[in-house]
Amino acid sequence: MNNRIKGKGAVGIAISYFSLRGMVSIPLEPCEYNLIFEEPSGILLKVKVISCSYKSKYGVFSACIRTSGGNQPNSKLKKFDANTCDYIFIVTSEIDMYFIPSHVITSSRQISLNVYSEYKVNIIPE
Repeated sequence: MNNRIKGKGAVGIAISYFSLRGMVSIPLEPCEYNLIFEEPSGILLKVKVISCSYKSKYGVFSACIRTSGGNQPNSKLKKFDANTCDYIFIVTSEIDMYFIPSHVITSSRQISLNVYSEYKVNIIPE
């Protein structure tokens, strides 16, 4: 697939995915996560959504998990902090999805998705 999933497109895919599994809320104010997912058990999870289109020379997707840029002149790079969200939901340009618990992520900048293959999700709900 040549089209790239970026920014709000990945959030839209995440909202669709989680809506099939429970309640989804979107924060009104800027924060470190993009949505809140309420599991059927009532537990609320903060989810950071990331789009990923970069493949290494070995054909492995590599996702940037730090935050950079913004529309403020004093914007800085922020390393990933596992305490700011419960999960990371990654959507690749090939529409593969990963739902990774933040506490298992050891990097603060970038991750190779092949390391987290056990967290790859199915499109069809269980």
